[in-house]
Amino acid sequence: GGLTHAELSALLTRRGMDAETTSALVDELEGCDFARFSAAGVEAREMEECLTRTRALLAKLDRFTPTAEDDA
Repeated sequence: GGLTHAELSALLTRRGMDAETTSALVDELEGCDFARFSAAGVEAREMEECLTRTRALLAKLDRFTPTAEDDA
């Protein structure tokens, strides 16, 4: 099964991810959930802003090296 946002946040923190990046990731996931299930839809400008944030976040995640579970 999957992880809740709280479980993901706790796991990433245990694996050494900084709080700012963890929070940004959870925020974007929550934004995706909102856009996915929103009856009102999302404006093009909001989608572009999300894409910009996500690209920056993916670059940070690509550089992240998690610590071993046993080390945390």
